[in-house]
Amino acid sequence: MNYTKQEFCPACGTRWWDKPIPKEYRENYSPPYWYSRVIALYDRDDDATFGYKCPDCDTFFERK
Repeated sequence: MNYTKQEFCPACGTRWWDKPIPKEYRENYSPPYWYSRVIALYDRDDDATFGYKCPDCDTFFERK
């Protein structure tokens, strides 16, 4: 599941989408055109994102 495209946290239900991306910058993004508040957790040794964290409830979601 791609947590960066989800609108709400599956654990606490808070909204992860923040402000809309301005139209002049949308060519650099894919839909949905909203900035996301979800936190990606990155492993430098593996050079990959291994999970995501909700900024409100701190719940960890494993990347699948």
